[in-house]
Amino acid sequence: MSESKITVMAVGAHPDDIEGFFGGTLIKYHEQGHRVHMVIATDGRRGGPNPGTELALARKKEAINAAAHIGVEPLFLDFEDGRLIYSQETYEKVIGACHNVKPDIVITHDANDYHPDHRAISRLTTDAAGVPVLFGDTLMGIGFEPEFFVDITAQVKLKNKMLVEHKSQNPSRMVEMKEVQARFRALQSTRDPWGVNQSPRYAEAFRLYKRIGCLNGYELLPK
Repeated sequence: MSESKITVMAVGAHPDDIEGFFGGTLIKYHEQGHRVHMVIATDGRRGGPNPGTELALARKKEAINAAAHIGVEPLFLDFEDGRLIYSQETYEKVIGACHNVKPDIVITHDANDYHPDHRAISRLTTDAAGVPVLFGDTLMGIGFEPEFFVDITAQVKLKNKMLVEHKSQNPSRMVEMKEVQARFRALQSTRDPWGVNQSPRYAEAFRLYKRIGCLNGYELLPK
């Protein structure tokens, strides 16, 4: 939908969230020449069977490697995984990221997501960003009512390469889950559910955070 070049800021709670929930859309923005930024809120230290500093360092490296596929250097806010709350400190860091990036649109977690870190960064982001905010899909789409879909059929292979960089997170299982969900969203979005044209085959789903002055934010989605 967007014609002119814009700045897109994706905000995820954990090191693999951005790629998993809206990675295909970010790839599409990048391919269309838009400026893409990735902000990762927590260190991911509890996201595995051996939690701690060593895992946090590994996940940071994984996130850097994944973002490199689209030429992005992630911004790490370095909050503790599993302990993210709304506070003066966290708000100042998130609004600082917004001021530094100066996005035209922000994508983050749904406000009703299953994970408390996801819900916390969602609220922090919507309060800090003075621009349209899109909520990405939830894990396996539970409780999420899509309003808009982005066709990522041409981007899904690169999205999977980004996911595979997260070697500590059972990436083959993650790829399988995300592909199933993207196929389901594609079937929801198509005018041709019986598959005559087979387009799109993969899609990511979004809904717009409703507030005055931002109700046309969906126009900033990639073409």
